[in-house]
Amino acid sequence: MGRSSWGTAMSMSVGNDGPKNQWGRKWLLRGARFSLLVGLLAGGKQAWDDFSDYQEDVRRTVTSQLGYECAARLADDILTPNQNDFGNINVRKFGCATDDFYVSMKEIRDVRSGAMRFVPFKKAFYPISVLIASILGVVATLLLAAVAVVSLKALHWAWGR
Repeated sequence: MGRSSWGTAMSMSVGNDGPKNQWGRKWLLRGARFSLLVGLLAGGKQAWDDFSDYQEDVRRTVTSQLGYECAARLADDILTPNQNDFGNINVRKFGCATDDFYVSMKEIRDVRSGAMRFVPFKKAFYPISVLIASILGVVATLLLAAVAVVSLKALHWAWGR
């Protein structure tokens, strides 16, 4: 009771592609592992950018605070004659800022009374943006790996190998 040649050919082609045809699967798995690394790097870069933006915001807030507090220490009789047509005063003239920095008398009164708060607008870390950047890095890398493997498989098929 031997097997027919047709049965042997079917058993070899079903489920067993052989070592030559396993390279696509291996490269997809390598692409999946690489995509995790890319996702970590994308998330890390996003966290770095968020923190850099926060540091810049803190710098601007401190510069603004110093300019307002310097102007608040000056007497009103010095500030009032220097108002422009809009009622603002460029405190650069008094050495309170290195660049043009306009304040109003109302703002100066708020600083003197302690009503004006100087708090950075941005946060140091945004977990959602880091998560989104990581996921996008993983998905983009997986798609590129899949496109590369499918393209190579199509070329292999077209050349008849």
